[in-house]
Amino acid sequence: MNQDRIVIKKNREMLDKITDDLIKLVYKRGKLVSEIGKAKKHLGIKVVDSKRESEVLETAREKALAAGVDQNLISEILKLLIKDSRRKQE
Repeated sequence: MNQDRIVIKKNREMLDKITDDLIKLVYKRGKLVSEIGKAKKHLGIKVVDSKRESEVLETAREKALAAGVDQNLISEILKLLIKDSRRKQE
C-alpha cells in the first residue's frame, strides 16, 4: 500500500511538471499569435482565416489519432486556443 502512495506522489509531480510545460507553451503560442496579428494588420489581412483554422484542426486530429489521443479532446483544446488567438489579434 505504501508503494502505491509513492507511485501516486511521483505521478502527480510529473503531472504538475507537464501542466507547467503546457502553460509555458500556451504563453509562447500567444506571443507568436500576437506577432502574426501585428503582421496581418500591417498587410490589411483579416484576423479570421477559416481555411487555416480548419487545416490546423484537421492536422491536429490526424496527429491525435496516430498518437492514440482522443481527437475530440484535441479539437476542443485547439478551438479554445483559436478563439484566444482571434481575441489577441483583434
